[in-house]
Amino acid sequence: MKYDTYWEIMRGSLDDALKHAWENMSEAGVSAAAFYRSHKMVLAMFADESDLSSIFESKDRVNECPDAIRRVAHGSAIGSSMFKTDILKVGRKNFQDMIVSKLSDLQHLDFENVGLEGFKQAMMQETVNLSRMGAKPFERVVSVVRYLGVDLKIPMESLNDEWEFRLAAAVKSDAVSAGHLPMLPWEELAYAVRGVPHARAYGKVPEELLAQFSAARDAMRDWVSDIGGERAIILKDMQRIVAPRVKQLRQLDRTIDLDLHFLEHAVEGIIREKNYEKVIASLPTPDAPVTLKQALC
Repeated sequence: MKYDTYWEIMRGSLDDALKHAWENMSEAGVSAAAFYRSHKMVLAMFADESDLSSIFESKDRVNECPDAIRRVAHGSAIGSSMFKTDILKVGRKNFQDMIVSKLSDLQHLDFENVGLEGFKQAMMQETVNLSRMGAKPFERVVSVVRYLGVDLKIPMESLNDEWEFRLAAAVKSDAVSAGHLPMLPWEELAYAVRGVPHARAYGKVPEELLAQFSAARDAMRDWVSDIGGERAIILKDMQRIVAPRVKQLRQLDRTIDLDLHFLEHAVEGIIREKNYEKVIASLPTPDAPVTLKQALC
């Protein structure tokens, strides 16, 4: 009997035995990395050694070597079992990348209705595909979403939140930048109109989309601008005024967490950096000497 034929007969049995051994050891608390180190030679019979080493040497393997994870997980029963969590994370990461790519196309179409509906249908189908792979339709995870020029860590409650929040972030960022949505008081401190990074300065946004986000933003503006007859003038005041009303805001717009996280975690750093750049720009240089009085004015 040829070696290849003999291996084909034995491969399935050895694969199942190795998978059974891994799952028993995993239940006893043995990590995948420890199992890999102790079974490196036999695992190399089911996966490329370079793929395995790159996975276990990586500090962020889902982002750094997703292709290697796919090859190992899809190549054998032991690979599928060892990397079942990672392969789901890779699938979700691919989904996130797809959302960003399709949103870019949608922005160039000014979020027109036919393109928007096509985007929504494609995204809902993709969540079904991920669920069939084993992803939980409803699971609290934290995803990074770019909003108003910064990356924010936003809690997601479902797979559909991944595209719904990113769609809202793209629409609101473009609308704020272009002046279709009035800036909130803290946004005015951070950016000028048409000055929001990574957002279109002159893009169009359909009125029906603007209406979805206007009510909650208008409420926050009213509360911050005139609470107890006094205008809030510092960020802590703004945060203090908005915080008790989060539940009401989410009833108006469930993606309001984008605005809340921007206020809580991002805007102070933007303002600080903006002021730092102004100070540096005001300092004298060999080509433009100024007096201390001029620099302070």
